[in-house]
Amino acid sequence: MEAFNINKEFDLGKWLFKTIDVPGVYKEMLLLSSNPKAIEEHANGREIQDITEHGLAVCKDPKMKKILCQHLQNSLKTAADVYSRQIIVLAVTYIEAMTKEFFIAAFLSNPPAMYEYLGSEIETGKQGWVQLSMVTEADSISSLLQDLANSAASNASKGKVTSIFKRVTKLTKHKTNQNLCIELQNIIDKRNMIVHEAMEIDVTQEEVEAAYEALADLLQDLGYAAKNGNIPYNDPGQLIDKR
Repeated sequence: MEAFNINKEFDLGKWLFKTIDVPGVYKEMLLLSSNPKAIEEHANGREIQDITEHGLAVCKDPKMKKILCQHLQNSLKTAADVYSRQIIVLAVTYIEAMTKEFFIAAFLSNPPAMYEYLGSEIETGKQGWVQLSMVTEADSISSLLQDLANSAASNASKGKVTSIFKRVTKLTKHKTNQNLCIELQNIIDKRNMIVHEAMEIDVTQEEVEAAYEALADLLQDLGYAAKNGNIPYNDPGQLIDKR
């Protein structure tokens, strides 16, 4: 039988950078877009043209410059509002990708654990179902296991947050704080309103910062779960293995 060795790590370092970088960039954008002096300086680089009896001419009326600055400020406020909503959407993308990567690492370190998450109907008792084409088209046992782990992880990371963490607990014996589950579910619910219901809800800077703090808590929680379950992980930022 072919020998194989797969060691997929749950990369805490990668996700830690994202939880720090995104809200930092967002904060800088808000500071710049709400700075009257910066807006005025930007407006100074533009020319306002007026239509005269001799054709187009540069308008030097200071009132028009003020109108332009106000227009730019309103436009930047609208852009910031849109970005505030989209950064919540991005947060949920990170939640989904982070948990899926965790499950992939878990399943590759212990392939039999993926059994009940294989198949398209994992909630109906039809576990362990695999398409024959996945087997016949696989280049090697290693690549087959990677494909199976990816499929199983997709199923394991679906559903309500509480359901996902019950699966984490089953794999690792690590229990997640229920308050974190509630915070994450609220973020997901807000994202669904933005994406599926096209709601232009107000998202404050405090809400964005709280969302990414919850992401950092999720990352740390999954890190402790990986450590408890002997799942390979990479922790260059010493989020789990603190000195």
